[in-house]
Amino acid sequence: MSKTILITGASSGFGKMTAYALADAGHTVYASMRDTKGRNAEQVAAAARHAAAHSVDLRTVELDVQEQASVDRAIQTVIDEKGGLDVLVHNAGHMVLGAAEGPTADLQDRVGKGHAAMEPKDADPQAVARAIASVVELPAGKRPFHITVDPADMGYEVMAAMGDRIRAEVMRAMGLGDILTPASA
Repeated sequence: MSKTILITGASSGFGKMTAYALADAGHTVYASMRDTKGRNAEQVAAAARHAAAHSVDLRTVELDVQEQASVDRAIQTVIDEKGGLDVLVHNAGHMVLGAAEGPTADLQDRVGKGHAAMEPKDADPQAVARAIASVVELPAGKRPFHITVDPADMGYEVMAAMGDRIRAEVMRAMGLGDILTPASA
């Protein structure tokens, strides 16, 4: 069954690949990004070309996750055009280095190079888009809270499971345990 999907941070990388994969799978996809009339105008045009070439429903919408008014406008656009939203893929990228940010000016570049060096030569970035698409196809109540694609096989699944468990404990302690499971339809 076709779903209406909004993906944040879909101008490039995993967000863009996921938007294209989900549109190709028959869903209506809103690929959101900042500055659609400026620096991302070519990404908007590329999405329109993909939609036309593949006869899919891939749309773009301006959305800056750091501005509530922008989020509200984007969501309202989806609701106005499609009557509702079925799936949100929050992909908008950010990298937090915290206290480590200050020691050297080149730290972010070094971290990026370090990540790249760990990536296996046969890693398939499309595996992330395929994993997300497979989750979207699952029925409500059967979708996992978190999925992991670890091409380097460095044990991230174990770390993620521990993080999920701690997150659930904290949510319950705050009285927010009800948001850990899907609401009944």
